[in-house]
Amino acid sequence: MGIHYTSIFPFKFPLMKSTTYSFWRLLVLSCGMLWTALLQAQPIYETHWTSASDPDFSSGTAGSVTTRTLDLTCGQIGLSVTDPVNAPLPAFNAYQLNPVDTAGNPVTDLSGNLRIYTRVRSRDSVRLALLLRSGGGSSSERSDRVEFVVPGDTASWTELMFVFNASNVAGFDSTDLLDLWFYLDRGDENFAGNGFYFDYLSIGAPPAADSLSPCFPEAMPLYLLHWDGPSDATFTGSGGNALTQVLDTACSQLAVSVTDPVGAPLPAFSALILNPQLPAGGGDLTDLSGHMSFHLRVRSRDSVTLGLLLRAADGSAAFRTSRLEQVVPGDTASWTELTYTFDSLSLGGFDSTDLRDIWLYLDPGEDNFAGNDFVFDYFAIGMAPGPETFSLCPVDTTTDPVDTTDAVQYAVHFDRSSDPLFSGSAAAALTQTIDTACSQLFLSVTDPATTPWNGTSPIIVNPLDTAGNDIADLSGSMQFHLRVRSRDSVELALQLRSGDGSSAFRTSRISQTVAGDTLSWTELTFTFDAGTLGGFDSTDLRDIWLFLDYGTDNFAGNAFWVDYFAFGEKPAASTHSACSLFPPFAFPWVLHWADSTDGILGGSESVKYTQTIDTACSQLGISVTDPVGDPHLAFKPIVLNPLDGFGNDLSDLSGQMRFLVRVRSEEAVELAMLLRSGDGGTGSRTEIVRQMVPAGLDQWTELTYTFTGPDLGGFDSTDLRDVWFFLDRDEANFPGNAFYFDYISIGSAPPAEDNSTCVLSVSNEAPFATAGVQIYPNPLVSGQPLNLRLNAGIPGVLDLSLLDGQGRQLARTQRPYRSGSQELRWALPALARGLYLLRLTSDGGQQTLKLRID
Repeated sequence: MGIHYTSIFPFKFPLMKSTTYSFWRLLVLSCGMLWTALLQAQPIYETHWTSASDPDFSSGTAGSVTTRTLDLTCGQIGLSVTDPVNAPLPAFNAYQLNPVDTAGNPVTDLSGNLRIYTRVRSRDSVRLALLLRSGGGSSSERSDRVEFVVPGDTASWTELMFVFNASNVAGFDSTDLLDLWFYLDRGDENFAGNGFYFDYLSIGAPPAADSLSPCFPEAMPLYLLHWDGPSDATFTGSGGNALTQVLDTACSQLAVSVTDPVGAPLPAFSALILNPQLPAGGGDLTDLSGHMSFHLRVRSRDSVTLGLLLRAADGSAAFRTSRLEQVVPGDTASWTELTYTFDSLSLGGFDSTDLRDIWLYLDPGEDNFAGNDFVFDYFAIGMAPGPETFSLCPVDTTTDPVDTTDAVQYAVHFDRSSDPLFSGSAAAALTQTIDTACSQLFLSVTDPATTPWNGTSPIIVNPLDTAGNDIADLSGSMQFHLRVRSRDSVELALQLRSGDGSSAFRTSRISQTVAGDTLSWTELTFTFDAGTLGGFDSTDLRDIWLFLDYGTDNFAGNAFWVDYFAFGEKPAASTHSACSLFPPFAFPWVLHWADSTDGILGGSESVKYTQTIDTACSQLGISVTDPVGDPHLAFKPIVLNPLDGFGNDLSDLSGQMRFLVRVRSEEAVELAMLLRSGDGGTGSRTEIVRQMVPAGLDQWTELTYTFTGPDLGGFDSTDLRDVWFFLDRDEANFPGNAFYFDYISIGSAPPAEDNSTCVLSVSNEAPFATAGVQIYPNPLVSGQPLNLRLNAGIPGVLDLSLLDGQGRQLARTQRPYRSGSQELRWALPALARGLYLLRLTSDGGQQTLKLRID
């Protein structure tokens, strides 16, 4: 989460999440009684990070991408990923610890001491897992993983006990310890918050209380907005409405620019309004008593005055502070930290117990603001956050090419959200995505089939100077530079227009070829001389035209990247995009209907179907809309056109001739399948492969279609055209008229935990309509209550169980309900981010829904 608050709970005790050990055994004794009993034993090993020789988790890939901060005075070690964007912590990499005794010899014998104790804290909620390795460390010589959720709270420590016994020790030999493996948010790149601390690690028994870190964890701001979560607040009001606000959660920053400085400018005294919120939907933050300092970390393209005032009560002038102002220097290469403190002279009529909202101004008194590029890293109340919370993304340490002559210099690097996109009628057919972290622009035709790219129409550049004015005079700057890459070989052409833009005022069109290679960049220079200038007037530029595969609808590969576009001087190599490039598509290909943008099935007969995407259940439902008046005809397919990650047709299935589907049907039905290549004619198809789907909407059936040998027919596996499915091919319509796909996969099956858990109740007298139960919000922020909306036929009792991805029950409640439409509310416990299952049971049956926690 991007908003953090000072904890009011001084003691943290986490819930254990493990496939092999139930934490509820620990609750037989009170926490105090349990710890007292354990303290009677002595550890066989303990480290407190009070010596430079203490283990520092430096081994392995995880250690190599991590900054480890050893604080000998406090007796703690801090872990943070050094460069989460360019060198992330891989999803399944562990931190390795090798215990040694006082003589420097490895600790190997844990016989009778299979309890591991630690004391930790974390900036955000993190899953901490531990496994033990023996022998050579192979999978057959390891314990199972034991996992806890460490709450996000840097203001208090959490003490954990990992217990290994017969149920989870697996192949680990307790007499031959090799090392301990710790995971932080295993399965995710990096870990939440990127700030994790160990106080001690002890084996066999907890250490003495007087050996704990003497340092009290740092306090937290009353309110901290980091822009590292998708639901983090943006600015509202007339000022906020005039802005384009780009939330970059990977970099923990918010970039703002005036959307249309000419047609819809930011008015001179219009404020950007912020309404701080309490956690977990607790409403507005109103009481600032004792916290009247405000802290920001910002940067700006040009020098900008940033003003701040507070409003209370009805917000009128009588209930406001004075407006405090500070100047942010024009410098995109470094951040500026600001503190605004309101005292008796500046408080005015503001009531610190009744905050209404916070107003910020960019260059108050002026329309728009200088530079039109301003970035926030954090906004905090009460105190500034620690440096470990700062945005980790590199700032722009370079400038656009310097004008060392009278010639105009221009370069756009796509490292700012406000950088210009291509315009023109052809651009309307494109998806254009600026990746500021990688400093690149991605282009693809949004819908090549329905709205194709017109190959004779250009995409247009209208270069502006730093003041937002058109650049017209190109005298001495007639060299144009691009750094690009493309999935397939593409011809890139460039043409300049002056005057009224007609053909008499244009240059020739100059073309160069970009090789089809997503793994390397191509640098191009287009030079216009006397032979290519034509009627173009270099002192009167109108615009710049670019063409991709001129004369051909769409363009080859449909995936094109631009690192920079410049004229005058060529940008220095230090400004180039530093991001890794992308390999070819990797199987399996999976369609899961977990997103509303996932496609439905096509074909000429598809118009006769009602197709319903249910993202909560990750399924596609199919039925013939009017079986009597407009039946689905026999022998007619429904058609799938798989697309790759760039929106292009997936054509090469070499070595991937297995199709897997997971389906259910009201009645038994034959599901047949064939593949087409080339022109789709009978000579370029596979044979039809048929399988039966049993009757029953209360169960899923997994089917595998393998095309080999005679089944391949004339099909070319390197040139897939489309996939045909038939429901009861030889008959009109299909039995039951209710059919569901969970997934369609090519190559191999998706992970079982991604499977839909939704089935239809088999009861004929369900007291509520299970198919109609709705849960919201979904995704849910941890700490928010969950709402259920249902329509019941008769009164009853609803049993609710919350399960993790392995089916373990985390919480349970029972709620009575009446007949008719109604809503129920359930206050869930604090949960780590991830996917959970909600099981609903009543006399009428059972339904399971997916619930995501953000």
